[in-house]
Amino acid sequence: MATIQATTIGGVIIDKARWDVPSLVSVQIGHTLALCLNSDDKSLLANVRKQAKTECSIDRAEDGRCSIVATFLVKQIRHMIDAGNFDTMCIVVPISRYAEQIVLYILDPAKCDKRFQEAIRQS
Repeated sequence: MATIQATTIGGVIIDKARWDVPSLVSVQIGHTLALCLNSDDKSLLANVRKQAKTECSIDRAEDGRCSIVATFLVKQIRHMIDAGNFDTMCIVVPISRYAEQIVLYILDPAKCDKRFQEAIRQS
C-alpha cells in the first residue's frame, strides 16, 4: 500500500489531504502529481476559471460534476517497514501559494487564509 500526504509549502501537514493509492512505483522526488479535489462551490470554480493558472484547473466530468485539479511537487518519499509490512509514503507540497490556498479552502477551511476566503466569495 502507498499513501500520498500533502503538506503546506511551509511543511505543515494538511490533515484531510491524505490519499491511499495502490502503488507509487514510478514516482520520484521532483516529479509533479495532479490531484483532483471535488468541489461544488460556484464561487471557487469561478475564481479558478478566472485565474486560468496551470497549477489549478477545472476538470468537468461527463455527468456534469466539476473537480479542481491541483498540481503538487513530490518533496519526499519514505519507505516504512512494520512487522513485515512494507509501506510507502509520498510527501507532496502544492506547487504555488494559490494551489495551497485552494487545497486548504476545500479540505481544511479553518486553516485557509481569511483574505483568500473573502476573495473567493467576491468572485
